[in-house]
Amino acid sequence: RSHILWFGLLASHMPGVLVTLEQRLPKDSEEMLLHLYAVERALEILTPKAALKKNDPAVHDWLNLLRLSQNAIAPILNLPSQHEMARKARLQWQLIRVLQMFIEHIVSKYDGMEAYAKRLETYLISDPDFRKCSTIDKIKKHLNTMDSELRKKFKDKPKKLASILRSSQAFFTEVISTLCFGATEPPEEQLIQMLISTVFTEKHAVESELLGTRDFNYREIASDQIPTIRSFLLQLLLEHNTELVKDHLGDYFRRSQQALATVNAADRDLYLLYTQCFEDSLYKKFTTEHFQDKLSSATAMLQEAHSAFQVSSYSQGDALLYVLEGVAKARYGLSVVAVLLNELVSEDSEGTDSQPLHGIIAQQLLQVAKALCTDEGINHIDIIGDSDSTGPIVYLLKLLVRDYGTHCLQRVSETHQWTLPPELVHVYETEQTKDPFLLYGQPYSRLRQCVTAAAIGKFFKQLSETVEALPPQDVPLLLLALYENITLSQASPARTRQVQSDVLDEMGKVFAESKILSRELKWMSRALLANEQGGPLAQQTVTPRQSLLQQTLGAVVVHTAAVLLCRQGVDLLRPLINMLLNPAALVNTYLPTMPEDPLPEAQQALRGRFYECPRGHPYLVTECGNPTQQYKCPVCGSQIGGNHVLEHDNRIARRDDLTQTGHCLGQANSCSSVPSPERSLSPVVCCILRALMHSALLWASCNYQTVVEGLLGLVKPRLHQAELPEVFLAPPGEGFEVARAGNREEHG
Repeated sequence: RSHILWFGLLASHMPGVLVTLEQRLPKDSEEMLLHLYAVERALEILTPKAALKKNDPAVHDWLNLLRLSQNAIAPILNLPSQHEMARKARLQWQLIRVLQMFIEHIVSKYDGMEAYAKRLETYLISDPDFRKCSTIDKIKKHLNTMDSELRKKFKDKPKKLASILRSSQAFFTEVISTLCFGATEPPEEQLIQMLISTVFTEKHAVESELLGTRDFNYREIASDQIPTIRSFLLQLLLEHNTELVKDHLGDYFRRSQQALATVNAADRDLYLLYTQCFEDSLYKKFTTEHFQDKLSSATAMLQEAHSAFQVSSYSQGDALLYVLEGVAKARYGLSVVAVLLNELVSEDSEGTDSQPLHGIIAQQLLQVAKALCTDEGINHIDIIGDSDSTGPIVYLLKLLVRDYGTHCLQRVSETHQWTLPPELVHVYETEQTKDPFLLYGQPYSRLRQCVTAAAIGKFFKQLSETVEALPPQDVPLLLLALYENITLSQASPARTRQVQSDVLDEMGKVFAESKILSRELKWMSRALLANEQGGPLAQQTVTPRQSLLQQTLGAVVVHTAAVLLCRQGVDLLRPLINMLLNPAALVNTYLPTMPEDPLPEAQQALRGRFYECPRGHPYLVTECGNPTQQYKCPVCGSQIGGNHVLEHDNRIARRDDLTQTGHCLGQANSCSSVPSPERSLSPVVCCILRALMHSALLWASCNYQTVVEGLLGLVKPRLHQAELPEVFLAPPGEGFEVARAGNREEHG
C-alpha cells in the first residue's frame, strides 16, 4: 500500500515518469518494482543536462521541480529494500541532492560559479555515498580548492569573498546534517571519528597542553580565539554513535587537568552543551512512553544520577563525563517528578477518594527524588547552569514554580516538605512565597502587612488610616491584598486559619466609610471580604476543594477587575473598562481576537471564481473559473461543480464581509482547545488578550446586574441570562494556560 501511495504522489508531481514506464517494467518480476522504476525515470529527468547558471530560468524551474518531487522520491527510497535498483537510485538521488544544495547556496547567488558545480559533480559521480569518509573528504577538497581560487579572484573585494565563504560553509553544514545523518542507516564509524576530530583541535602538539574547540567547518585551520562547538553536530553524533563520542570526550576531559569548578569559560560551555544534548536525547527516547513507564524510567535515571554525583573527583575524563551524564539524567528525572507532584496535589484539591495516584511506582520515584534532593553532600552541583543557584533541590523548586505556579509549590510543600531547600523552610512557613502579587514590591508588602494585622490583631484604626492615606496608584494593591489574605483564607480546611465573621464586619465598615474609594471599589472590597466575588458562579467562590487552576484564574480575574476599576481615566484601557462597566457600548464594535470572515481576503488572493454549495459552503474553481468537473462538498457532501454548467442548486459565492461585531466565539465548550493566531496576533498574544477580555466580562456578569442586558446584546449567538457567566469561564483558563506555555517555550 505504501509503495502504491508514494508512486501515485510521484506520478502526480511528475507525469513524465509514466511515459516509458510500461517498457521498463519486467513482466516476470515477483517483487513490487513499480515505484523503483518510476523513481529511476524521475532521476533521469532531474539529472541536469547542462550547466545551470545564475538568473537562468531553467535553474528556477529545475529547483521547483526538485523540491516538489522530493516529497515522494525521498519516502520511496527510505522504504526497506535490498534490491540493486534501490541502492543505485539512492546514490543517484544523493548526487542530485548535493548539486541542488550547491546551486541553492552558491550558484544561484553569485555569477560565474557554475563551473564549480560541474567540478563537484565530476568529483562525486563515481561514489556519491555521503555515509563514507572518502566522500566527505572529496567535498572538503573541492571547497578548499574553490576557496583558494576565489581568494585570488576577489582579493580586492573582501565583502563579496566573505559572503561566498559563508555560503560555502552553509552548504557544507547542510550536507553533513541532511545527507550524512538524514539517511536511514548511520554514517560509517570512520566518518563519525573524522567529524569529531573536526570539532576538536590541539593548540600545540604537546600532550600536556589543554585541548581547545573550534567552529565546525571544512577548512583545516587553527582553533579560534573564542573556542566554540556546534551543538547540532554533537547532537547528531550522540544520536548515531553515543559510545564513540563519549570515548573521544572522555579523552578530551582526561587531558584537562582542571576540576569542574575551575575550568575556563570555553570548557564550561562544552560541559553545559554536552549535558543539554544528552538530556535532549533522553527526552526523545522517552517521549512516547506511557506516563506509568516514564515514572519507572525517571526512577532509574535519578538513581544513576545520585551515584554519579557521589564520584570523589571530577577532574578525570571518564569521571567528569559520568557526572555530566548524571546531571542530564537528574534534570530529566526531576522534570517527571514535577509533573507527578502537580498531579498529586491537583488530585487532593479535587477531593478524589481513589487509590494513591500511580500507586507504588510513584511512591518509589518520590523516595528516590527525596534522597537526591536531601543529600547535603551533592546539592552544590551545578544542575541548572546558573552558578548563583545550584543543586537538584533548587532545580526541582524552579520547575514547580515555572510550570505550575507558587500555589502548586505551596500545596506540594505541605505534604512533601523535602521539596523546599532548608534555608527556605522558615521563610515559606510565613506564607510569603505563595503570594504572586509580591512582585509589586514594598508598597504591596506594607498593605499586606496592614491587612494581616487588622485580621489577626484587630488593628482596624491603623487599617482605616492606611486606606485614607493611599495614593491612587496603590488602591489596586489594597484590593489584591484583601483577596490574598482574606478571601483565600477560605481555602484552608482549618477553621482556625479562616478570618472570623466579627473581624470581617469591622473591616467592612472601614472600607464602606472610606472617603477615597469609589462606589464600585467599595462594592468590590465588600465582595472580597464576604467571598462573594463569584456571584452565582460557584467556580469563582474560594473553598477548600477549589483546584489550583481555579484559584489562579480567580486571582487573574480579581487582578484585572481591580486595575480596571482604579484606572477608569486611562484611554488605553477604555475597551476593557467598557466590557466591565458598559458592555452595551461595544455591541457594534469589532473586538480583538474575535474570528474574522476569511472569504473576501481569499477571493482577492486566489485566482479563479468562488461558488457556494446548496448549504452555503464556499469552494473555488481555478483557471477560467468555469466548473468542468463534479465533486462532493468536503463539509456537507452536497454535489458541487458541474459539467461546463454550474449545478442548479449551487450559486456564485457572496463577496461581502460577514465578520461580526461584539463577542462571537459562541459557547465556551465549543471553543477550540488548540490556540490559533488571529490576523497579525500570535497565538500567545491572542490568548493573553482574550484572557484579559474574558476576565473583565466574567467579573461583570457575576457582579453587575445592571449590565446584564448589555452583555446579552454583546454575545453572539444570543444566550439566556443564566448562561452568561459560564460562557466567559473556559476561555480565560485556556488563554492563561496557553500564555503560560508560550512563556515557558520562549524562556526555556
